[in-house]
Amino acid sequence: MRIHFSLCCVIVVGSAAASAAELQTPRQACYAISNNRIAVGECLRRKVREADIAMADALTAARQEMVNLDAASGRTLGSKALAAGQKAFLDFRKSNCAWYSARMGSGTGAGDSAQDCTIRMTLARADELRPQVSGVASPPQPRLPAESASVMAWQGVDWKLIRMVHNGQDVPLIANSKVTAAFHAAGRVAGMASVNRYFGSYKASGDGRIEWPAPAVGATRMAGPPELMKQEALFLDALGKVSRARMEGARLVLTTDDGAIELTFER
Repeated sequence: MRIHFSLCCVIVVGSAAASAAELQTPRQACYAISNNRIAVGECLRRKVREADIAMADALTAARQEMVNLDAASGRTLGSKALAAGQKAFLDFRKSNCAWYSARMGSGTGAGDSAQDCTIRMTLARADELRPQVSGVASPPQPRLPAESASVMAWQGVDWKLIRMVHNGQDVPLIANSKVTAAFHAAGRVAGMASVNRYFGSYKASGDGRIEWPAPAVGATRMAGPPELMKQEALFLDALGKVSRARMEGARLVLTTDDGAIELTFER
């Protein structure tokens, strides 16, 4: 299927351009500035990443707000409700955008429609999360472009896991268990996963993006108590999926773009 991009869709003048852009869906915006299928795909993927980052930033701030609220009330209702709501949203987004794709049949536009849906729903969720944080929009976490600040700050350090969020839900860590990570500048990671030692390869960019070349992470095969083995499996699954790293004070936080997984470490 070949897409024809008419010049009438890309030539705009003055304030009319801004007004038209505000009314465009993400898919329409990408069609308007792209002249081939490859460019459309890159544009939509970029918008998906940007939307995921916006939601993850808002979700991180909302989680902290709920932690503070729960600490003041002596309960965990806020954190649990937020985790349940985020998991339900991610499940609904997946199903709803699959429906958008199905409406298009098997044509080229099916994937574009699904990504358009994902972008719109994700940005709406980010906006929904922000007002809950002290009644004001939460500024995004700073993105430090310098490699010395965003990568070397967490490389060569022995990190200990203090919090794990998996599929949008907080996973209580077993007391006295040992979950660690050491990221070496040569692109190797190793540590304890609860029972077994693990090891693997990663790539980090200057803006904190992380990639995991296959196979991402391997581990020894010692057996241990069931609860520790379960914690280990969840941690290794989460670690192999994270795609962003940032420093929050003296802590290292690893997350997926959508914020469904979050691993927090301290020295």
